[in-house]
Amino acid sequence: MRLGRGAALALLLTAGAGVSWLLAQAGAPESAAGDGSATVPAVAAGPAPAAMRSLLDAPPGGATAASRSVAEVEQSLFAQGSLRGSTLDGDWGVDAQGRLQPSRALRRRFDQLLSTLGEVGVDELGRWLQARARAELNASAADEVMQVWARYLQLQRRSYRWGLDGRDSNAWQAALAERQTARREVLGRAWADAFYADEEEALRRTLAARESRSDPRYEAGAATAVGLAVLPELAHAPAAGADAQQLFEQRRQSLGLAAAQRLAAEDAAQADWDARLAAARVELARLSQATELSALQRQQAAEAWIAAHFRASGEQLRARALLGL
Repeated sequence: MRLGRGAALALLLTAGAGVSWLLAQAGAPESAAGDGSATVPAVAAGPAPAAMRSLLDAPPGGATAASRSVAEVEQSLFAQGSLRGSTLDGDWGVDAQGRLQPSRALRRRFDQLLSTLGEVGVDELGRWLQARARAELNASAADEVMQVWARYLQLQRRSYRWGLDGRDSNAWQAALAERQTARREVLGRAWADAFYADEEEALRRTLAARESRSDPRYEAGAATAVGLAVLPELAHAPAAGADAQQLFEQRRQSLGLAAAQRLAAEDAAQADWDARLAAARVELARLSQATELSALQRQQAAEAWIAAHFRASGEQLRARALLGL
């Protein structure tokens, strides 16, 4: 069972372009000519609006999760969760006087944390980030980090008219312009440039190459660049009733066969988890109505059902939290 698609997607991309975190970097430069003489930067279109908004608006998992302390969130993420064994990515981006400066490093830090949504709620994540910033920065810089964080979350909730579809390059320019406007409107120019200028320039160069066809090095790398650009939109789980085969083909064309197969396996694992969790809720509801059982017997029956249908340790712990046991 996955704890969040961010970590899983970072893993699947290790077979292709190097990445640090899904939303922070779509990939390292790829050699267009195959000889290292030229590179085409792989660019990110930004988070998938629908998938990201659903995670940002979802409550923390479990009935008791909302009351977790900062220390408990730290334990959940860095000792038991997807960030176990890791350190914070990026940096705060302060100068020698401790003043916060716009930097891509802070976005990398934010994106690493956002990859854990689903394990923790966005409010829990914000409280943890605030405590960490206050512990490591002066009060003014810590407050500014949280202001940028709030604006960055606002941007993740933004919906767009134009998508970056790897099959339709005609809409790329409109999509880029729409995202540039939104980023500068929400973040301000300085922070928008720090967070996104490199990948926006990479996409502009790819667009220019496709229009003029004058630079075969960038034209050759366009498929790679755009494939990684649409990764967030192609990577989230299919909506109910969606054509799974069509989604697989879109992923195969944009991301390659291996990545498409990994994502299909991830979708299947999530569907299996969702089905077992739904069945558990039905069983708990049945047990709650079993008047012939004592409270202790109902509790024992519920625990036995969880043990029989969820794998030990992590799965059972998370299932209990989500079911309020």
